[in-house]
Amino acid sequence: MRRTFFQLFFLIGFLLVGFSQEPFHGDDEKILIKNEIERYKHRFVTQQTTLADERYDVTYYQLNIIVTTSPQYISGSVLMKAFGKQNGLTTITLDLMNSLTVDSVIVDSTNVGFTQQSSSFDVTLDRTYNFDEELEVKIYYHGVPGNSGFGSFEFSSHQGTPWVWSLSEPYGAKDWWPCKDHPADKADSADILVTCASPYKVGSNGKLLSVVDNGNGTSTHHWKESYAISTYLISIAITNYAQFSNWFHYSPTDSMEVLNYVLPEQLASAQANLPRTVDMLEIYSDLFGLYPFITEKYGHSQFGWGGGMEHQTMTSLGGFSEGLVAHELAHQWFGDMITCRNWPNIWLNEGFATYLEALYYERRYGATAYWGSITAEMNSAKTAVGSIYVRDTNNIGNLFNGSLVYAKGATVLHVLRHVIGDTAFFTSMYNYANDPRFKYGTAVTADFQSVCETVSGKDLDYFFNEWIYGEKYPKYLFGWSVQANSGGY
Repeated sequence: MRRTFFQLFFLIGFLLVGFSQEPFHGDDEKILIKNEIERYKHRFVTQQTTLADERYDVTYYQLNIIVTTSPQYISGSVLMKAFGKQNGLTTITLDLMNSLTVDSVIVDSTNVGFTQQSSSFDVTLDRTYNFDEELEVKIYYHGVPGNSGFGSFEFSSHQGTPWVWSLSEPYGAKDWWPCKDHPADKADSADILVTCASPYKVGSNGKLLSVVDNGNGTSTHHWKESYAISTYLISIAITNYAQFSNWFHYSPTDSMEVLNYVLPEQLASAQANLPRTVDMLEIYSDLFGLYPFITEKYGHSQFGWGGGMEHQTMTSLGGFSEGLVAHELAHQWFGDMITCRNWPNIWLNEGFATYLEALYYERRYGATAYWGSITAEMNSAKTAVGSIYVRDTNNIGNLFNGSLVYAKGATVLHVLRHVIGDTAFFTSMYNYANDPRFKYGTAVTADFQSVCETVSGKDLDYFFNEWIYGEKYPKYLFGWSVQANSGGY
């Protein structure tokens, strides 16, 4: 996720959150962010993390929802497949805010009992499940989704046309669909079926399998994500989008679509700016391995928030600035393919994506552009308070502190590059991205450190203890003197 640097204050005067600096942002993004500050600042409050239990492992979701804009409403079902992680499982807990009402729950064709709480619900299973047994749970629900965090589910409009979009990071998936809302439990795949008014397009994850006209003024759009995905990366965006495509030719005979859904009134700007995504795909693929969702697509759905969000295979964008586009694309490797296993390690998402902006500028424009970008991040990082490893993750402002998680996270990678040298650094980044223990899975800081140590042959405990788990930054004093000798001075 990417934001321009600003700070929001509650009326009581407490500093709430700082957003990361975008050194090369465009005017379109500045305008969007100015308009969004007031709209969103009341949402940066303490959020409740997942209450879903650890006794099951999700393998699949099917979202089948109907979205109406008049009235503003969502209804439908979610099918979850999972495996038990212990013997004697008779109940499970899923996350869902009680602004949405659970109508019924079916487990393996049997209607079962459930109890809804404020942000979760308990399901009584149809029988006792033991370790590694599969269970299928289908939840029917309806209501008006909430809008916590950065706007988990928004009913908006542009030029009088309805505009609906989601942004679930970090704890907002449960605002609009029942799930296990934790980044560590990735589903192996997901189907997202959205029924809405027929004139509209729906942007979402994976490949668009079909659009079916239901003959009643609505159409059902079926997207399928075949790669592992965290709940917060599942998204939808709905309006009368204009559509165009660019193509990433990753071999002499193969290409991948870069699909763009943008507001009709901003089509010209998008067509002028978004084709450079192809250059970014080439640069990042060269550095970290081929774009990780190559058999599906990459693309963008425009949404009404003044920044961006790295929804898997289809980033949501508020503007088309170069740094913003590069940042969100970088997340497809670091954030989506490899996801932080828990939120204290979010710098593995945001610090990495911020540093990859600088690497893009270096590869595209040269060393001067790199230093312009990283100097801006260093200047912001100097103001950071606390450790990059976020210990208090209940407050969203801590997770998305721009000077700390974004700028200092990027600066630490810049410093690490010089500590172990370019060859070891880029080899470490590549090996980390392609390690089968983490690829399409999750990781924590210790995992990245281990890769860097293996490649460099250095013990990096001191480095990570000081820079990731420690606070602030060192200040060095240096001087020199001149002394005459027989050879001169």
